[in-house]
Amino acid sequence: MYDGSELARFISENPDNIEAALAAYENELHIRSEKFAWQTAENLKRFFDDSAPQSTVDLFREHLK
Repeated sequence: MYDGSELARFISENPDNIEAALAAYENELHIRSEKFAWQTAENLKRFFDDSAPQSTVDLFREHLK
């Protein structure tokens, strides 16, 4: 829902230039999602590396502290 409202905001700010609205929205989206993309990539390695499943157990233990 947040992304939808952000996209609507950019379109309302640039109603005559949808390409500019999309470019501005995507730029902000990439900045906002970079941290989560990095965390997802790290978790993917953790879930499937040579130390799995212990590495996954350790991850959950870290979050329970």
